[in-house]
Amino acid sequence: MRTLIVWVAVCAGVVTPTSRVRAQVVSMTGAVTFVASPPADVSSNNWESNTLIRAFAERQALTLSQGVAADITSPGTSPGSADQNLSPGTITAGTMVDTYTLHFDVNGSRATNDALETIGTITFGRPILGLLVLSTTENNTNALLGLPGETYSSGPDHGLELTPGGGGTSDVITLSADRRTITLDLHNASFADDVRVVTSAPEPGLGAVAVGLGMVVFGRRRRQG
Repeated sequence: MRTLIVWVAVCAGVVTPTSRVRAQVVSMTGAVTFVASPPADVSSNNWESNTLIRAFAERQALTLSQGVAADITSPGTSPGSADQNLSPGTITAGTMVDTYTLHFDVNGSRATNDALETIGTITFGRPILGLLVLSTTENNTNALLGLPGETYSSGPDHGLELTPGGGGTSDVITLSADRRTITLDLHNASFADDVRVVTSAPEPGLGAVAVGLGMVVFGRRRRQG
């Protein structure tokens, strides 16, 4: 009987918020690292690193109460040779999503021609529905998609700088063909480079099913005894 109770507890634990997030972030390479608990203030000049692109989870299993405008909704690389190569679209209300932010902010301020470069990738277990890479779209969704109580940058300068043709100081972001991997080549001199990622969310219920199954087994064992 004791073994069965422990088994039920373990099954219930597989859907804790921390383990769920870890399951959805499949892998990272290069400068990208995942932070389980970001500081309360991630606005520009408050969470700095010269070498790391920090990723953290925001809302999980959120059903959108309204449509969300995204800057990139199709695979490809931004910017292109002639323009920013964005693919704007709307993630429709009623969609269940997980959200994340990627954040790169160098220590202090540097001259633009002395910007520091970081490169890395992050792969998710669920399809990416949209990327918010411009300050305006990020600012407009902080309340809906951001961590409750978190302080974010709110000005015009913390999105990616996507200079057509690339350029030596342009940020570059690529969404893979399977819509699960983001490749980042970021250049930062002062204000933070932020990207908000919106993925589809797995349907809830795994934990409930596991617990229910455990209780059935537990009940059968008790009747047999």
